[in-house]
Amino acid sequence: MTGTIPSELGNLKQLAELYLYSNSFTGVIPSEVGDMVSLTTLSMFLNQLTGTLPSKLGNLKKLSGLFLYGNEFTGTIPLEIGELASLSSLYIQSNKLNGTFPSSLGGLKELAELDLSVNQFTGTIPSEIRDLTSLTLLDMSFNHFNGTMPSEIGDLKKLSYLSLSCNQFSGTIPSGIGNLT
Repeated sequence: MTGTIPSELGNLKQLAELYLYSNSFTGVIPSEVGDMVSLTTLSMFLNQLTGTLPSKLGNLKKLSGLFLYGNEFTGTIPLEIGELASLSSLYIQSNKLNGTFPSSLGGLKELAELDLSVNQFTGTIPSEIRDLTSLTLLDMSFNHFNGTMPSEIGDLKKLSYLSLSCNQFSGTIPSGIGNLT
């Protein structure tokens, strides 16, 4: 499929899952998608979508999976994403997102998979990373993160996949990483 994603999708308030991946959609995600309050899965990966991620995605309180990778999104991660208490999978890799790691993501207690790789994120990884205690996968590779690798990563006891490759970290690997089992 081609063209833009119609704003009328926002009228589908009972729709639980929306899969529009691997097409040739262009343009932005209409903010009206944030009105689809029954969504548990939103999958729009591998398109040619642009613009910023709409802050109204924060209205999707039932959302457990958000898959927006392989597009051309720019800007920062909206703080409202940190309000999605049911979110277990967040895949936004391979875009052109920038800014710092939002500490608001630390509120996502159910988040098991977080992939921010191949973007243009900068700054340090905040200590709030330790609050993501359900994480099994954390991929922040191929960005511009800097500073020291936070020792709090060692508090993520469920972590089975960790990639921090190709960033600008300094210092040594914290000994707390050895606590991951």
